[in-house]
Amino acid sequence: ITSGLAAVTKTGGVAFTSADVGKVAWIAGAGAAGATLVSTIASVQSADACTLVASASTTVSSAFFGWGTDNTTAIQSAFDNSLEITFPTTPPNLTTPSGNVYLVQAKAPVYGAGTEYTGGVFPRSGSVLHFLGDATLRAIPTNVGEYVILNLTDVEDISIYGGIFQGERDHHI
Repeated sequence: ITSGLAAVTKTGGVAFTSADVGKVAWIAGAGAAGATLVSTIASVQSADACTLVASASTTVSSAFFGWGTDNTTAIQSAFDNSLEITFPTTPPNLTTPSGNVYLVQAKAPVYGAGTEYTGGVFPRSGSVLHFLGDATLRAIPTNVGEYVILNLTDVEDISIYGGIFQGERDHHI
């Protein structure tokens, strides 16, 4: 991607389709001062070309590029409606183009009178979470120094079996 432009061209791998429009995308090094650029896919031109909503601030080539569905709302809905969740099968409407990876908005805690965590997904007290095989909750790249993926603030009696919880250190903005 070239600085000042939003056009992305890749070689090989998973093909872009029209279903990718609206998905979150990130490119390592293409943001301001070489940070990760996080944007949304605005349009798809071909299997190897798309246009993002935001333009690059830095020109990069052969950089890590990822995209997928932000699963935060769907996972939270599953948590709100059930105490027992199994990944990859229970949450409805989840798109996982790269295996069983679920992208989650990871946000910073808000400090004040007590710490309020506003990011990640919030299971309820008494929840049982089963992560089968390589099921992964992955943070969408962010510019905050501290964040939450699976928010367990003020909950009790949670059981978690298996699972991979993957931060975004390698693609931090």
